[in-house]
Amino acid sequence: MMLENRFFEHGVRNGYIYGKPTLIVDGERRAFLFDGKTQYVELNSRAADMDVITIDIAVRPDRNREQTLLDFGSDSDNCMTLTTDSRGTPVFTATVAGRDVVTLRMKKPLAKGAWSRLRVEIDGESIALWVDDKLAERKASTFRPADAFVSGLQKRNFVAASRDGKGHFAGAIDYVVIYRTVHGDRFAELPPPILDGSSRPTQRFADELLVDGAARKRYEIENGRAIKEAMVYYNKLSDDIRIRQYELRNRDPNWPKALAKAREDLAKSGELAKQEAPKEEIPEPPKLVELKKKREAVQAKIKGYTEKEKLLRKGEAEWIKTIKDKKYLALKAEHDASQAELEKLRKEAEDRFATMPEEVETKKKIAELGAERARLDEAIKAGNKEVDTAVAALPLYWDKAKMDSENQLLRHLRVEYEGEHGDRVGRAIQEYRNQQERLKHMAKNADYRRAIEIDRELEVLKALSPVHRKMHVAKAEGYNVLSSKLQGEESPGRQVKKILERLKTERPDTAMGPEYQALLEQRKALDKEIGELKRQHDKQRRQHGNDARAKAEVSRGAIKEELFDAYNSAVEPYYVEYHAGVSYLRCVVRGFYNEPYPRYMQSLGLVRRSFRYRAEPGGDMQTAIESYQPANWKTDVRAWDWRIKLEREGTLSEFPMTQKWIKRVRGDGPINVVE
Repeated sequence: MMLENRFFEHGVRNGYIYGKPTLIVDGERRAFLFDGKTQYVELNSRAADMDVITIDIAVRPDRNREQTLLDFGSDSDNCMTLTTDSRGTPVFTATVAGRDVVTLRMKKPLAKGAWSRLRVEIDGESIALWVDDKLAERKASTFRPADAFVSGLQKRNFVAASRDGKGHFAGAIDYVVIYRTVHGDRFAELPPPILDGSSRPTQRFADELLVDGAARKRYEIENGRAIKEAMVYYNKLSDDIRIRQYELRNRDPNWPKALAKAREDLAKSGELAKQEAPKEEIPEPPKLVELKKKREAVQAKIKGYTEKEKLLRKGEAEWIKTIKDKKYLALKAEHDASQAELEKLRKEAEDRFATMPEEVETKKKIAELGAERARLDEAIKAGNKEVDTAVAALPLYWDKAKMDSENQLLRHLRVEYEGEHGDRVGRAIQEYRNQQERLKHMAKNADYRRAIEIDRELEVLKALSPVHRKMHVAKAEGYNVLSSKLQGEESPGRQVKKILERLKTERPDTAMGPEYQALLEQRKALDKEIGELKRQHDKQRRQHGNDARAKAEVSRGAIKEELFDAYNSAVEPYYVEYHAGVSYLRCVVRGFYNEPYPRYMQSLGLVRRSFRYRAEPGGDMQTAIESYQPANWKTDVRAWDWRIKLEREGTLSEFPMTQKWIKRVRGDGPINVVE
């Protein structure tokens, strides 16, 4: 079940399925099959409580009888229902305060065992019933969906059964989509509703997501571009508001004086802090000095092993060739053979990718558009020059230097209500002017307009190749199976790495000797002790200088308070206008009890969507599919793999602090595991 275009991006889509209806595949449709006895669905209580609504539902009735498709509302006295009569004819009824205010009955019954698309549209002026995008019945009515939801009463929305537990639907339902507007004859022009990804992904879902990839990438680029273009205007308004606020503040003759005094007081405060800063540093404690000398002596001894260590590292490649560990050699041979086979399969997949129809078509378009764009290069250069000249000729109605200087001081002292002082005021205005001049030039110069259109399309096409590659690689079954095997926890490569890491840690002990290891341990212990004493010394030094800093902070606080009083006085005569501007900057640009405009636009979408699924789930899809297989699905937490990533990869030995943490949180007792 999916609720489209309601509130935020994800809508109010959650509901509950009762009685475990069967999930079936009927051609291109995947639907729930209801038994007509106990199975039904209940949607979120807010799903249909609105002024205007379109309810789109695809059904396949398996019996012609009285049964309920939809029952939305508060109770049996306040509800709207879509049912079928004994002949299978759809009937819509709206009931308010126990009275049927409107009833619409279609003239023909639904075909038994066949799919039908029903649509109910209510806008407060009329109610219309549609079947397979053809108008079946319409009646004038002031009824609105919200009339069926009474304040103070429970709101419940049922699918495939009525609220009294009767009239269970026997048949299949593919989807229920709810829109918050009506479209009439133009409904068929709407793009398919955006679906939510499966919480338990299947291979079919993964394949559909890949097909969705190109459309999703195009939408991502074009929608981002549209948002950026739309925000140019709102950013320009932000700059205009800041310029206006600057003008309003400076109408008060005392405001420039307050600014000058604040700058002068800050300068004096800085000099005072320098004069009262402590002249002498607290010396290091004798024990710290002594430990540092010991560490230098230990470090000097360790340096004696430097050349030997260099030779050891230099000869590591040769040493690896001399490893005689039988298990290591067997696993490495298996790993090398698998890698060679994987590389062979990868090259074969790459060769086939070059002939992939989607990729061939995309490259062809890129070449054609690139050639056309080259012919228009002079037009775009001349057009951009004209745009720049036109923008440069426009007058500046703000003093950038003075505004930046004042705003910088106000931000420094935090003399502001809600972050209203921006930096580089005027930049957004110039960007807006540039946008408008560019649009004017596009309107009168066809070559300039075409060059920009080509640039935008090339941006999309060049981003599609990685998407096509992902689609192609996903179909390379042999490559994917082997790649997945080689990435497994118990793969030969992982085991080779574990053995090699163990042998490497053993090698320095035998090659460098026990004295070298003892020196490293001694240096580590000294570093720990020196670090603790140094932290104590640094704390004393900071405390020593706190008095002077505290005095400077008190002085700075007094300067801020005095300037803020002057700020309030300057703004007070224009309180409503000034704070309306502050509210705009707070809500539109930063977001306050709402999303900032760019994020809201991204959620809403400024261009048409042509993909089917709302978003790709995070993580590796194939790993998720494998995890949800019945053999791997564990319902007892004790059966989960409780090891952390470092343990699974066999690299925990490299992280001694993590080992200590694991021991502290787990203890030494055995882990209770259910097979």
